[in-house]
Amino acid sequence: MLTVQPVGEDVVEGGNFTFTVAASGSPPPTYQWNHGGSPITDATTATLTLDPVTPIDAGDYSVVASNSAGSVRSATATLRIKTAVTPTSITTQPSDITLHGGENLVLAVAVEGSEPFSYQWKRDGIELPGGTASTLTVNSAHSTAAGDYTVTISGPGGTVASAAAHVMVVPMTIGMPTLDSGGVSLGLRTIAGRHYFLEAADDVNSAVWENLVEVIADGDGTVFTVALPGGNQLFWRYRVAP
Repeated sequence: MLTVQPVGEDVVEGGNFTFTVAASGSPPPTYQWNHGGSPITDATTATLTLDPVTPIDAGDYSVVASNSAGSVRSATATLRIKTAVTPTSITTQPSDITLHGGENLVLAVAVEGSEPFSYQWKRDGIELPGGTASTLTVNSAHSTAAGDYTVTISGPGGTVASAAAHVMVVPMTIGMPTLDSGGVSLGLRTIAGRHYFLEAADDVNSAVWENLVEVIADGDGTVFTVALPGGNQLFWRYRVAP
């Protein structure tokens, strides 16, 4: 007779598990383990160890104990396999950014771990409607888009929050022109490292603008002045490289 029945379990994929059974009788019984009703090769002792556990190991197990007096089959024990869960972690944090008003603001985060993930972006601690993807885009951002942005990511492996990304929006402004013997000077509000082009034309609707000056700004939100040559060009504009 069987004195200990096998017991099923929920086991994480990649782990290990041992079924155990005990039987009494004379002569001592032999054992044959079965998986899904089919005999398991070389599984002929009172224990059955699965190491490592894989998805194909899931299912119903039983064992037949036999001796010359007869045989008895155990109750069925079910092994259920759980997918291994990897902790949620951020591999790339959203970056600080300075942009001009009217440009698109794009923030992104990269995550690893067990999927699926859900995202929630916040500005200054307030949830942003629609900010539920790994990338946050604010089209034609203006001063109201400035602030500290964070994103919270949740998944089977837990919930993590990003570091804050500071966003500054610099107005696209051009100062009043001044006239002197060298021509015309214009002040521009700039962002460090960005390329600026000053262009001129004799018609505001002209399809052709002459590039007068190219400047790489060396300060955030600073103002600098460039001298433009005189002539018949009555309209000036500045353009920012992407």
